[in-house]
Amino acid sequence: MNKKVKKSHIPLRLNLLFSVIVILFIILIVRLVSLQLTNHDKYTTILTDTKAIHVKTEMARGQIFDRNGVLLVGNKAHTTINYTRHTLNTSDMVKIATRLSDYISVSTEELKERDLKDYWAVLHKDELNSRLSTSEKKLSGVALYNTQLEKITAEDIMFSDKDKQIAAIFTRMNSISSLSTIAIKNREVTNEEIFNVTEHLTELTGISIGSDWERIYPEGDFLKAILGSVSTEKTGLPQQEANLLMAQGYASNSRVGTSFLEKQYDSVLRGTPKVTSVTLDTNNKVMSSTETYEGKAGSNLVLSLDTALQKRVDGILTNFLTRNIEHKGLNSSIYAVVQKTNTGEILSINGKKYAYNEEKDTYDTSKIEDDILGAMNKNFGMGSVVKAASVGIGYKYNVIDEENNVLIDSPLHFQNSNAIRSFFNQEGSVAINDITALERSSNVYMAKIALAVGGQPDFSTGNTLSIMDDTIYKLRREYAAYGLGGSTGIDLPNVSTGYSPYQTPLVGAVYLSFGQYDLYSPLQVSQYMTTVANDGVRFAPRLVREIRDINSLTGFGQVQTDMTPTLMNKVDLTTSQFSRIKEGLYRVVNGYLGTEYTNYAGFGISVAGKSGTAEAIYDGDIKDKAQSEVINSIFSGYAPSDNPDITVTVVVPHLEGNEGYAGQVARQIFATYFYN
Repeated sequence: MNKKVKKSHIPLRLNLLFSVIVILFIILIVRLVSLQLTNHDKYTTILTDTKAIHVKTEMARGQIFDRNGVLLVGNKAHTTINYTRHTLNTSDMVKIATRLSDYISVSTEELKERDLKDYWAVLHKDELNSRLSTSEKKLSGVALYNTQLEKITAEDIMFSDKDKQIAAIFTRMNSISSLSTIAIKNREVTNEEIFNVTEHLTELTGISIGSDWERIYPEGDFLKAILGSVSTEKTGLPQQEANLLMAQGYASNSRVGTSFLEKQYDSVLRGTPKVTSVTLDTNNKVMSSTETYEGKAGSNLVLSLDTALQKRVDGILTNFLTRNIEHKGLNSSIYAVVQKTNTGEILSINGKKYAYNEEKDTYDTSKIEDDILGAMNKNFGMGSVVKAASVGIGYKYNVIDEENNVLIDSPLHFQNSNAIRSFFNQEGSVAINDITALERSSNVYMAKIALAVGGQPDFSTGNTLSIMDDTIYKLRREYAAYGLGGSTGIDLPNVSTGYSPYQTPLVGAVYLSFGQYDLYSPLQVSQYMTTVANDGVRFAPRLVREIRDINSLTGFGQVQTDMTPTLMNKVDLTTSQFSRIKEGLYRVVNGYLGTEYTNYAGFGISVAGKSGTAEAIYDGDIKDKAQSEVINSIFSGYAPSDNPDITVTVVVPHLEGNEGYAGQVARQIFATYFYN
């Protein structure tokens, strides 16, 4: 019998599959040979002849509102003719500028001689080089270019109006770095210009139609001093911060906040730029353009300020300066701060002053100017206002306590220094406790606390002052915990931290205890009194209470961030100790022996606070009166006294005598807040 022939175990379809794989593999090899060997140069050229860049376009800046939605800073939109620099070749830019000048008209008023020379240098490179000597041609970089510019004559740059137009456009183009965008024209762009440019965009490499904004102030100059300012495209980044900002992704011509709130919250207001991916050929012409990120407009700020209250307080301060008061002396200004006691929010911050005539070295009392910044940055001797903190220091260092707090008020005599005495007790001896010491404003009580802190509690007239050398530094550290003499933590840059004399004689610590040595700003005093009203909880003063989205209809938007109070520190005293301090402040205003009793008699709101009278040396504008002796009048208090809502601080500097003016003005501010 014949054997059967065995059939293959490999199916026909598997053979077919192998065949297909082999064919594909052969094709792949052929293709790789083409890429790597046959057409290597061709494809390398394609890769090197195109490049992709990312162009950033700034979005609209966020707006600023007051706490009630009143628009303080907004934006006005403008259509713009923009240029994005894709090339570093100035000759190409001149060609584009020349074409663009046929379709738009730009101002030439800001053209400088250097701009015209730069333009001429691009047009006449060969001629310019021919003017150089052999040695000059060996120069390079900036030295070479500066030498070339010196060879350009006044006759060379006597351009026609048309050429000046081109020069102005070129100057704008050449002012930015590669991949940056600048507005060639961003004001009064006509419909005809938009149409003409749009029709010829294909021949205008880097040119586009866009939009721009400018800051507008619906309330005029009101509050502008603390709202701050924004740079222009021309000024760009502040020189001293340019490197830092460019490292953070800003372009050299980016518009940024340069002062106060605009600067402090620039990253919030600025938003996120739109990003466009652009592919260029070897001639730097756009091959394709794709938006990779649509960008996000800046967020809005909602301030703690109450515009209506700010204006009313402005009126109160202005009215004070227009009055013919007794003992006015060299007074030329007045300052006030109103804070929300339990959050630190600033409801109103005001300053008014007479205009100074430098030529005549006098004040023009008919012209009253804003001086809001003075409420934060001008420092004054504040006198007895600080005594609540002095009593607190007495508690902390166990000089006094809730049970044992009676000290004898009698004049203290120091070698080489005036005697320290209290206004209510010029020569006698009176036993007083902590509460009465505040009510009657005892200088001696506070001085004895300082002496005890310095290790000399038993000082008496005739003794040598021998307190510890570091006493004044201990006291300053404690006052700073209340807000006096340290950073307030306010959300603004470059705000005063007060002034402490460099020289620290031992007796300086004693005078510091009743406000006759270091200087503080009105804002610092406001924070201090707010800290006392809060039983030692010190909040940073705030001007921004919310960050909100932009709403295309209302502008106000939804809340992104609710700025919770910023806790700076807690003064280390007990609730009962603060209760005694606050009782003393209550009696200052409401006790019949209180220094502010007359000013607040019959007032329908229960106020607690402290007045101050500081003997000072005039440091105002009038040169002829420099170093004259003056008096500062101060009041800082809170209301209602049993459940504080607001703190009001008023400073009236450089008077001839103290008639309680600060307390009177503060009463008007309390009234306009609670009764309006």
